[in-house]
Amino acid sequence: MLQLVKHILKKLIHYTITTALFLYLDVLVNRKKIIVLMYHGVTDRHIPQGSVENYDGKHVFVQTFEKQLQLFIERYTFISLEQLMDYFTKKKALPKNPVLITFDDGYKNNYHIAVPILRKFNIPAAIFICPGLVGKKAPNWPDLIEYAVVSHPLPRMEFIDQGNKYVFDTSTPEKKISSITALKNTLFRLSAASRTKIIKQIFENYKIKKEYGGNYTLMNWNEIKELNRQNISVGSHTINHPILTSETPLQALWQLAESKKMIEVNIGKNVLSFAYPNGVFNENVQKLVKKAGYLCAFTTQWGKNTHNTNPHLLKRIPITNNNSLDIFALNLICNFSHVLFLLRNFLR
Repeated sequence: MLQLVKHILKKLIHYTITTALFLYLDVLVNRKKIIVLMYHGVTDRHIPQGSVENYDGKHVFVQTFEKQLQLFIERYTFISLEQLMDYFTKKKALPKNPVLITFDDGYKNNYHIAVPILRKFNIPAAIFICPGLVGKKAPNWPDLIEYAVVSHPLPRMEFIDQGNKYVFDTSTPEKKISSITALKNTLFRLSAASRTKIIKQIFENYKIKKEYGGNYTLMNWNEIKELNRQNISVGSHTINHPILTSETPLQALWQLAESKKMIEVNIGKNVLSFAYPNGVFNENVQKLVKKAGYLCAFTTQWGKNTHNTNPHLLKRIPITNNNSLDIFALNLICNFSHVLFLLRNFLR
């Protein structure tokens, strides 16, 4: 037992020193750059390692989230979305080592778990929501796919689209995770209408009960309005999370302009920021974002921002629950998680 305790202490000391070193290097090398962190959710649910639910670590465990914030508090300065927009539009100076925290999709755990922790440390943040999904029982389409596969009791799942039959192996947790990724990639290229039709077909064919809860639940307007009064900026993420490059230009512009208007009506404040759903955009979509009246837009591309960054192509650093504090810190210097992902695929 004594040897075990010594081993654990040694590991903790190692991680603490390594994490501190990575953060020190980041501040030293990138002190003139702007960090934007991309979160989705923060959860207090016990989700076992290897579980199909939250397989991609999109919802960070609450203890991990608080530790990450504490690491930043010691070395960086948290800024608001408005400060970042003023930096690009009005050339207003930012404090030293600026960091902006963002959340995509508008999960209810943002309201109940993440924001109270942010308030405790007096940290501002921005949340990008899909107003067409606010207050609805069903989550956005990527979560619907995950929920359907998680809830699916049979060893395979299939559907037919335009005469083509698609079959996915759901016999084990590992196969389910692979099938979720494959299913998302299959539906990714379709229009919102076609995607909705197929997801509806899957739910009906396999009689999957729509008993969403936990990390799949989104905020309602009362919760969003309250956050808007508490130093949390609200931006658009389209009406219902389509892939904008798969929509017609007219449909894409409607998604951008109407979602902006819907949020403004509900929170009583101008909405000038946008986050690309699934990080997907092209030059035409970028032009439509400007045309819709957004002053800045966030991608999912890894990186940091400078005064030369296009404010409609702001980079972010994705944060997931699948990384240790060491890797979390190392990701600030380079896209280490992506390197690990490529290495795992190579070694399979």
